[in-house]
Amino acid sequence: NIQSEKFTLEHINIEKENLKVLQELTIGARSHNNKMKEDHTRLETEVRRSKK
Repeated sequence: NIQSEKFTLEHINIEKENLKVLQELTIGARSHNNKMKEDHTRLETEVRRSKK
């Protein structure tokens, strides 16, 4: 049935798009997390310096 094949292909394309979006979100989240860790470390260092 051509209609169900078309539906399946559309569904596969949507799933591929979902995966792409998830990957982009993951990359963005990791990069954000790394930046937060760097900021935290920098602040920690500043706090330690100011206590001396």
